[in-house]
Amino acid sequence: MTLLSLGTSSSTASAASVQTSAQLSSTNGSGRGLTLRLAFPRNPLASRVTQGHPGRKGRPLFRHTEMPDPTGFAYRGRYVAIGTGSLAPRSIATSVAGPWRDRGSALKRLPRWATGRNIWASDIVQVRKNKFLLYFAAPAGGLGPLGRCIGVAVASSPLKKFHPKRRPISCPRTAHTPLASDKVRPPSPSKEAAGVIDPEGYQSRNGARYLLYRTQGTPSSIRMVRLTRDGLRARKGGRARVLAFARGVIENPVLIQQRKGWVLITSQGYYGDCDYRTTWRRAPTLQGLKKVRSRALVTRASTRLCGPGGADVIHGSLLFFHAWTCRERACPRSDLQRVPRFGAMRSLFAAQLRWDRRGRPHLGRFVKPAKKKRHHQGAHQQPEPETDDPGPLLPLPLGLREG
Repeated sequence: MTLLSLGTSSSTASAASVQTSAQLSSTNGSGRGLTLRLAFPRNPLASRVTQGHPGRKGRPLFRHTEMPDPTGFAYRGRYVAIGTGSLAPRSIATSVAGPWRDRGSALKRLPRWATGRNIWASDIVQVRKNKFLLYFAAPAGGLGPLGRCIGVAVASSPLKKFHPKRRPISCPRTAHTPLASDKVRPPSPSKEAAGVIDPEGYQSRNGARYLLYRTQGTPSSIRMVRLTRDGLRARKGGRARVLAFARGVIENPVLIQQRKGWVLITSQGYYGDCDYRTTWRRAPTLQGLKKVRSRALVTRASTRLCGPGGADVIHGSLLFFHAWTCRERACPRSDLQRVPRFGAMRSLFAAQLRWDRRGRPHLGRFVKPAKKKRHHQGAHQQPEPETDDPGPLLPLPLGLREG
């Protein structure tokens, strides 16, 4: 789920929304400049910011399945979470606190160009009242054992199966796939991991759609390409722009526009150990994001969680992310992806996301998982969730509706 724009307020939380403009320039196929004007509301959370970390450890929302690199979506009174795994595992709940239940895989089947079922870091986007897109990264031939391309699938509801389109959206020319509309030239010299992963949809108020993603290998980059209005292809003649670059790993982008600048939330480090972390950077322009250093948002030091990363933002005030949990003990400082004896898995966590008056994000309180049903409750009764109030949710992304 992608947040389009988020305003910061210099007055009270009850102030009326204001309209302010920012400019995003790109180039169309004729070489002429294209300017988008975006508008956004004030942030009702700005008057009650939680500075720093919550000072206590959160608990996973559920343990029935892993949920790495989660994407979250609010739909008709329910929350949907989709993670990395076989055909994109999916869970749903009537509140963030749960209880959550398994809803099977999000993808109906693989596209013909995919060479395996392990789908990485998906993202849900709503394009019309009854049309939803799932962007996903799937393995493709010609890119080595880990190389991936980004595809798209369509469904009438985020609770139904998504049907993949024939062609990928973003992919290197060297891949053994139908030609992608966004032909990527990776910055990494490695031919064994030269694909693209971590897709994230983004939409401006006037309906213009974009796709953010990470180029594989190291060095790595976060890029952004404009899509057609239906979100199914890159625009003809359009070129991806680089938003951030790192000699190591930078991934899982979420782009947020504010009244006076842009915030890019990413993950950095190796996902298999406890030092994996969620970071942010802020700049007055999109081009400026490449020039500023990243700052910590969720780390092991601030939360006592192992490897908190893969974050997604819902409505501007709720943060979904994964962290390693180990059976009956704290996770050790080792490669948890390759040492299975600790019973390690990447579990889903949720926390408030706070914003100060300067537009800087801060981690708020964790959402506690709901208590299990008591035996004396009726069959149709739901237990009261034991959860910290996640605060008022911001409106859905501009131009979208809540199903």
